[in-house]
Amino acid sequence: MSDAPRHAVCEFCGHRFLQRTGPGRRKDYCTVRCRRRAQRRRDGQAPALQAARQPWAQQIADDLQAQAARLATAQSAGAGLHVLLGHAADLRQEVDFFTAAAVHDARQQGSTWDEIAVAGGVSAPTARTRWREITVRRRLERRARQSPGRSAGSVLSMPGSAPGPAADSPRTEHPRLLLPPRALAAALSYLQRASKVAIGDAARQADLSPSYVSRILSGDRTPAWPVVHMIATIFHGNAAELRLLWEAAQGLGHTTRPSLPAAAQRLHEALRGLHLAAARPAVADICATTVLDPEMVRDTLGGDHIPDWPTLACLVTRLGAQPAAIKALWEDVHYAVLASRDIFPAVGLTDLHPPSEDSTGTGGAP
Repeated sequence: MSDAPRHAVCEFCGHRFLQRTGPGRRKDYCTVRCRRRAQRRRDGQAPALQAARQPWAQQIADDLQAQAARLATAQSAGAGLHVLLGHAADLRQEVDFFTAAAVHDARQQGSTWDEIAVAGGVSAPTARTRWREITVRRRLERRARQSPGRSAGSVLSMPGSAPGPAADSPRTEHPRLLLPPRALAAALSYLQRASKVAIGDAARQADLSPSYVSRILSGDRTPAWPVVHMIATIFHGNAAELRLLWEAAQGLGHTTRPSLPAAAQRLHEALRGLHLAAARPAVADICATTVLDPEMVRDTLGGDHIPDWPTLACLVTRLGAQPAAIKALWEDVHYAVLASRDIFPAVGLTDLHPPSEDSTGTGGAP
């Protein structure tokens, strides 16, 4: 039975061919022509093909970072063992996908199977069988089918799809649902338009592909925080103002109790981020048909004032978000004030009041 004819798939053209039997190395290509064309591609004689797509491993690494953050958040929130182990299992599976994608990228950059075998701690025949291109493509197709948050489209776009929300998150409200749709993308797009920096120029400065930057600006891709920070800086924006929007897009929680200055700064940055995502409406438009005072709104967005909760909730609503999106940040400020009464007169936060059950968009303070 070992000499029975069997077929394989050419790694270059994808056509089926009759695989040789008996001893010796198995063929990867259907013809010598396909083998030579594949070698020319690896030698860099087809650079346009390489530049047209984002490396698969980098995109999966971004998703890995988000998954690790979910595990850390669940641990900090005291989630049950089954939740923690579920996150750990997801991480292990994603690491396997990353390994396959990293090998694929290395092959595209010209690495030999012997070099990959040494890096992977396996024999060259094992590496060739385990990580051949058609096998990697099929594994990533399976990854897309298993993960609703990832696109089921072309294989090349699958690793760059945004991670789906964690269904077993210990938080009662998912932060992604509390902000305007694609708020992070809206804020970055506004910065890009305001800066007049072309997408191609930004991509070159960030060492990313233009198509990848376009997907970020359209909301089809949520990258790791360092990438968001870099792109916002290239567009002459304050990256800190986008942190809340990025955390919401990644489904991350907020569990720490910062100092009063840090809490106030984070709240003001979050408010400016919401203002940015709303395309920076004028103060007069924000205050129209409301009881909001224009001077108060200017001072709040400028970082010089923190209003009481009902007023702040009204302002957040006018910026297109649900007040609960920043409730925890306001409560951090209130908690820090109560814990630092000796500096209370110096910071000018005398309008702080704990949120009541009947305040807009909130529940009681913890």
